[in-house]
Amino acid sequence: PVEGLGGGGLAGLLQRPAMEVIEHRQRRGMFGQRRQQGQRRAVLTSLAQRQRPLEESLLILAVRHRRQDTEPRRKELVRAGATLPGQARMAYEKERQKPADFTREQTMIYELRAYTIQPGRAPEFAKLSGDVARPIRGNDYGTLEGYWLSEFGPLNQVVHLWSHADLNARQDARARLGQNQAWTNEFIPQAMPLIQKQEIKLMTAVKPLNPPTSQGNVYEYRHYRTKTGRAKEFAENLRGAFPVREKYSPNVGLWITEAGQPNEVSHMWVYESLNQRFEARGACAQDEDWQAFLGKAGPLLEEMHSMIMLPADFSPMQ
Repeated sequence: PVEGLGGGGLAGLLQRPAMEVIEHRQRRGMFGQRRQQGQRRAVLTSLAQRQRPLEESLLILAVRHRRQDTEPRRKELVRAGATLPGQARMAYEKERQKPADFTREQTMIYELRAYTIQPGRAPEFAKLSGDVARPIRGNDYGTLEGYWLSEFGPLNQVVHLWSHADLNARQDARARLGQNQAWTNEFIPQAMPLIQKQEIKLMTAVKPLNPPTSQGNVYEYRHYRTKTGRAKEFAENLRGAFPVREKYSPNVGLWITEAGQPNEVSHMWVYESLNQRFEARGACAQDEDWQAFLGKAGPLLEEMHSMIMLPADFSPMQ
């Protein structure tokens, strides 16, 4: 029997109505539990060998549930789908190729942490994070989306972006991390003397995260403070202008800050190099459609800040 499948194991599962099984999976979150990866793979493989509506439903459910998750898990589902025969494979491919559903992304919390490090010691702190903190944390206490060092703008900073399913998941992750003996005994004593200041932002996404697939990139993190109560309006205006702006460089993410700075909109951009950033921004500044956006949205702003960042060697975004 496979844990989480109910009384009769896989045989019992195949005898149950498809919608009952789907609802059961959604309640138990089997496909979302890291500790059940091996069991999930066994179930998918078994189901893929049988051409029945239930199998198709479960595979489609898996794709729908995991579409926003990490690349290794997407590849796992692709491998499972490749074993499907005939109509089941067609249904799988149709579902897999649909645009990402933003509903789950909207419930996620992104946590951006910016630490000011003792002058000249940011590379040392980043190395400590990669060598010690990453093996301890993995993605068991939130998913690391990116880790950078500042190059221009605020100096001596490391910036890391984490994602959590929701605020409750973040609170649970922080509590569990605080009880991790390796974290408190091996990383914290070495890290704390290097940190001068910590800033944390909890943000919600206005659009799905769009990490680049290339490496060797330069990132720009921009955060704007809007007039009181106008953050959402500005963010929606900016998102509407992305077809114009992304002609010159791709956007990575767009967020509204929930805490600690209210009335703030953050967005991140990726460039092949500093020269490409200079060229892209120069060309965009000459675009009449972009100028029209600035004329409409500019009056909503109070402050604008920018930071140029380079990824650490262990950053998921390179």
